[in-house]
Amino acid sequence: MSKTDGKSASKRRRTTAFVSKIEKDEELREFDIIQRYRELEHEVQYDRLHITRDGDVGVMSKRLDEIGRLFGDLQNLNVNKNAVLAQDSKAMKTISELVSLSMTSVKFDESGQLIKLDDILNSAKQFMLKEYLNTAGISSAEYVNGEEEEDQIEESSDLQVSTMGNEDATAFSKRQKRSNYLSKFGEYTEFNQFNWFKMGALYQNLSRAPFTTDHMLGPLYVEKTVRRQRETRLKDPVATLSTAERLTKESLNGSQDETTPSHVIRCYKVLKEKEGEEQVNLFKYIIDPNSFAKSVENLFYTSFLIKEGRLILEDDPDGYPAVRIKENLPTDPREKELEKQRRNDSKQNHIIFQMDIPTWRKLIKKFDIKEPYLRNDS
Repeated sequence: MSKTDGKSASKRRRTTAFVSKIEKDEELREFDIIQRYRELEHEVQYDRLHITRDGDVGVMSKRLDEIGRLFGDLQNLNVNKNAVLAQDSKAMKTISELVSLSMTSVKFDESGQLIKLDDILNSAKQFMLKEYLNTAGISSAEYVNGEEEEDQIEESSDLQVSTMGNEDATAFSKRQKRSNYLSKFGEYTEFNQFNWFKMGALYQNLSRAPFTTDHMLGPLYVEKTVRRQRETRLKDPVATLSTAERLTKESLNGSQDETTPSHVIRCYKVLKEKEGEEQVNLFKYIIDPNSFAKSVENLFYTSFLIKEGRLILEDDPDGYPAVRIKENLPTDPREKELEKQRRNDSKQNHIIFQMDIPTWRKLIKKFDIKEPYLRNDS
């Protein structure tokens, strides 16, 4: 072996040893990153209980920063990253679940530096109470008491402010003062004390909703109707003289069939006379065992009463649908207004009833219906 060949072999051995050392160092770094990912997942399991109990968004932010740093270390690896990337995906999935839980459990308080829900409501009250306070001779300045608020803040938040910087402490102090000031408006709960028109005007201005109007008479026809010329009929002197029958109001009322509103009113009166405000099974109420068509008509009339708020559709003790007459509004003006508002805001559901002749017969047999509840002579 020549001297040159010996130098080349020695150089290859040194290169191989150096490469092996680098690969070993990279493997150690990879193992360390994987271990840190596992420790992070283990800590997240304890964070779930903490977030569910306290709703602290700071835990979520801390974990997101940690996984961001781990991913940055992962980018510097010079080995196969499949195992580490799989661990990163698993950890990211766990963190995503933690974020979702944090958002559903978040509490509107100073711990997360978010706006309190009470502050939002009290701010709205302050906005709508201005006219009432002026009329009552109450000045908003009466609610400002800086010295007492500062003393209360210093006594109640020493622990929190001690952990903050100067800017955070100042911001926290301002938020606390503002919250204490707005809490004074929480004592006003009467509906008539607030200027709801002012709030509605503000909403209309900021929401930019378009104004719409509906004409009560429907669309107007601008095209003028062309009057047709009537042809004069020649009298036939040979034909037998005949005249048209004179119609009167009594003859029309006697021959004309009942209209839909009259049927609806009749169904309501029958239920009120027989049951009062007690509920009755829907199928016993509408089904006529002698006529399938009449049963469908009764269901049609009942749907009008439910739609107009005259009847209430609910479940009976056995779980079957039942109807009853809705209670009258209270006599007290304030309670009457609140009840109207509650009924207007109540949720309405649309239900489709499908009835055919086999189903009609099964219902008659199921509820042992012998005679119709809504008779024609009722």
